[in-house]
Amino acid sequence: MKRNSTNPKRGKSTSRGSRPKSGAGRPKGKRGAKSRRRWPFVLLVLLAVPLVGFLIWAHSGGEASTSVRFEVDPYEDRPQLIQRLHHAGLVQSPTLFGWYLTFAGEIEPGAHLLGPGLSAAELSRRLTRSRGRNSQKLSVPEGLNLYQIAERAEAAQICAAQDFVSAARKQTLLDELGIERSSSVEGYLFPATYEFAADTRPEDVIRRLVRETRKRLRALGDSELVKRRG
Repeated sequence: MKRNSTNPKRGKSTSRGSRPKSGAGRPKGKRGAKSRRRWPFVLLVLLAVPLVGFLIWAHSGGEASTSVRFEVDPYEDRPQLIQRLHHAGLVQSPTLFGWYLTFAGEIEPGAHLLGPGLSAAELSRRLTRSRGRNSQKLSVPEGLNLYQIAERAEAAQICAAQDFVSAARKQTLLDELGIERSSSVEGYLFPATYEFAADTRPEDVIRRLVRETRKRLRALGDSELVKRRG
């Protein structure tokens, strides 16, 4: 009779041994958490790679081999403008340039001096006439006439020759500069070497040259006055 009796304690220990240990699935949970933490980093890399490539494309380019006068119509929308730039050979990828131009400032209507081979960033800066445009030098030797100076300004990619000549004869600019009894600014453009941003308004170029002439004349007049007093 004693042999057939069961030990309740031994039965309990058997049932306890069959239960899974607490925390048996934790390693798998840790791996899942690590994987979830990696996803933001992977997503950031996936977004950064095309963005970096786009910025490299936008700033790749050099100096324009030739100058192209391009007129911006104040009433055309940006898609029309981009298509005209593309047809003129100034933009190779209209879609990409359109995306880049979305972040640019206001495009300035009127004549611009552009050229093939410019980067999207430089082309955008010229169209908006914003800061950071390429710096160009204008050398004006003594004895040049108005047309010769205009040709040098265009060769330096500062402004178109025809726009320079037109601005030099503009009566409103002559009045602003106080030039009387003259049909142009010829004779008021001081011979020197100047530095301008590419695609500068011709009126601003003329203002600078006339201002330099008057500054030199004042300095010469002051020195003559000192000599007389001495």
